Amino acid sequence: MSIFSKYILIGMCCTMFTDIVISSVKKHPLVEEAKEEWGMQGRLLVTLLWPLAVLIFLKAFFTTIFKK
Repeated sequence: MSIFSKYILIGMCCTMFTDIVISSVKKHPLVEEAKEEWGMQGRLLVTLLWPLAVLIFLKAFFTTIFKK
């Protein structure tokens, strides 16, 4: 398997994780706004730019957890 194939595979896994998170917390008001904007274009961007998407997710996650 080439490096490019591994990169795309990891990106697809990140996109699947994002879809699962969005569908599991769909009652939250902020998620409802994001769900409206989450389409094929967003999925494609996360698949291609997954390292940046992971960094943004982790920053938001830890900011929320350790908020004072």
